Amino acid sequence: FNFSTFLYIMGSYILTYKLSARKTRTKNSRMNAVLQKKIARLIIADFLLLGTVCTFAIVHFAGIADATPLYPYVAIILLPINSSLNPLLYSDVLDVIHNAVSSWINSQPALRHAINKMKSMFWSVRYVI
Repeated sequence: FNFSTFLYIMGSYILTYKLSARKTRTKNSRMNAVLQKKIARLIIADFLLLGTVCTFAIVHFAGIADATPLYPYVAIILLPINSSLNPLLYSDVLDVIHNAVSSWINSQPALRHAINKMKSMFWSVRYVI
């Protein structure tokens, strides 16, 4: 049941994302781009929570391991964290925080240089592989 619910939610988000992506050439392209970012965040957050729960259930029912002791932790820790993060994911708070941190980093030349150096190292390693 958890897995089918997860697939339904993920499919709904992906459908909404694709429908808004088709309309990006309209005058509301900025709003669609913001909506796409929010949907991507929601998909990732739901996957992290529901994917974990589904993995526990599959491992338990397949007889690989007893996941029963993990269910209280999921109910006490993961579900409230997801519930408390959902309003942030739906709102513009994360964008405001991101913009504030980005502008602060850009105002610090040494920090900006270090971040650019790490980015270039990441990209060079990625293309080597």
